[in-house]
Amino acid sequence: MNTSSKITLGLGIASAAVLAAWLFSGERKKKTTDYLAKKAEDLKRNIKKKIESFDDSEAHYI
Repeated sequence: MNTSSKITLGLGIASAAVLAAWLFSGERKKKTTDYLAKKAEDLKRNIKKKIESFDDSEAHYI
């Protein structure tokens, strides 16, 4: 890994940390946690729906 790659990676990690600190501070903390909880619930519901909708009765095994 060359120097420019290490600097780029470090800047990306530092930017993500600053963004997370900003999102989870002050008045934004409640909105951010509500948003993430809603998205997580939607994801769980979609995964459960896909698992339930799988029907292998039409599958043809060789």
